[in-house]
Amino acid sequence: PMVSSRTHWFKLFAILFSWLPIILFPKRVIARGIIAANIGLFWRKILPIKVIYDGRGAVDAEWNEYDLGINDSIKKRSFDWEKEAIIKADFRIAVSNKLVTHWREKYQYKGIQHSVIPCTYNESVIVVDKSFQQKQEKIWGLSNKDIVLIYAGGKDPWQSVDLLDSLLFKV
Repeated sequence: PMVSSRTHWFKLFAILFSWLPIILFPKRVIARGIIAANIGLFWRKILPIKVIYDGRGAVDAEWNEYDLGINDSIKKRSFDWEKEAIIKADFRIAVSNKLVTHWREKYQYKGIQHSVIPCTYNESVIVVDKSFQQKQEKIWGLSNKDIVLIYAGGKDPWQSVDLLDSLLFKV
């Protein structure tokens, strides 16, 4: 779980990280999230930096459709913050072409300054060290016939962890 809460983290994030450009003088800021992107856009008015918005989802929809512990005043601003991040960034990263289509439909994004980088792995990039695997099997009391699932994702409601849990443990 997030330390404190999302609402408090937003305020803490703005206070802690908004002064970094003064000290670091970056040329580019890759902002993962709409708040980070808006802080970068603020600094772009003062410093010669490029802001790259790393969009991992439809933030306004996520914040308003799911109970994430975000207060209503922040939810109300999420549309404007997301639109600013998408429209005003110098470049954008999206996880899918569907997300870019969503940006075009909801925020009238008309540009081509984006790249799609999916956040999934192809099995060809997974390398299993056999000695590590054998040690883990011994530690956990597994045999080489056991099926092991490792979930490396979030627990936000749209990721359906409860559904995954119920499907996996029906056996």
